[in-house]
Amino acid sequence: STGEQLVKALLEREHFTKIRDLSQSLAEGDGEHSVEEVENALDQYRTELGRTNILESSLIDLDIPELFASTAVDGFEFRMSSLKTAIGPLPKGSMVLAAARPEAGKSTFLASEVSHMALELPEDRTVLVIANEEPGAAIKTRYVQAALGMSRVDIQKDPIKAKALFESTHKRTVTDLYKFFHNPSFRMYDIRKLAEKYKPSIIVFDQLRNVQGFEKRSGTEVERLKFLYQEARQLAAEYGVVLTVHQAGGASEGVDYIPGNNLEGCQTEVQGSLDVQI
Repeated sequence: STGEQLVKALLEREHFTKIRDLSQSLAEGDGEHSVEEVENALDQYRTELGRTNILESSLIDLDIPELFASTAVDGFEFRMSSLKTAIGPLPKGSMVLAAARPEAGKSTFLASEVSHMALELPEDRTVLVIANEEPGAAIKTRYVQAALGMSRVDIQKDPIKAKALFESTHKRTVTDLYKFFHNPSFRMYDIRKLAEKYKPSIIVFDQLRNVQGFEKRSGTEVERLKFLYQEARQLAAEYGVVLTVHQAGGASEGVDYIPGNNLEGCQTEVQGSLDVQI
């Protein structure tokens, strides 16, 4: 409506003015502001404009045939049969978090599940993997092993044969299907740029909490994580499915069934952005 368009235009003008003033200050070299403040202003702009988009798209005007067709279960299937039964397919917009104590196999778990989901991708879509804890090459080898169902030793015996097997199964090379990036200083702004370029249907963060951003806007790390996960949720809505891992808190040591609120550095702020927590 005209009213909604006016609100959006005014909000855009407010954000653009702030970004302009910060950028001008940097250009003039007055030393009062930093590039990080410009990036944070851009983060805030995207978050706020996402809210106005919710206003514009909130009307559900589907009739019965279209309504039930739109709610049919469709999406990426888990590899593990127990997860298939308990959770079902992951539709576009899903946000999944796997939590465990350190060295419990979280990254390997994601590699196994995502390599299975990747078989369902159309030819023009990719898997974007952000590795900001372990070296990216080490993470990538796990995905290749999981995709082929082979150990590192077996692949090293005949890597040419392993390459041919991967390409015959996936109909493209591993570098075409997977886009791996390793950079501990990545910000959400950087990841959004990568998503715009590579058009992923699956985005993996290992780990999302290590991504930088929202420092200036947040008073605490708990609040920063809330903004971070909200932005990741927006990426899921735009591109497909987002999966990440998170450390379980110290109280989870030796516990078989970890309470859902026992995530390192937060209580319920992160959980509010999730569809699935494992």
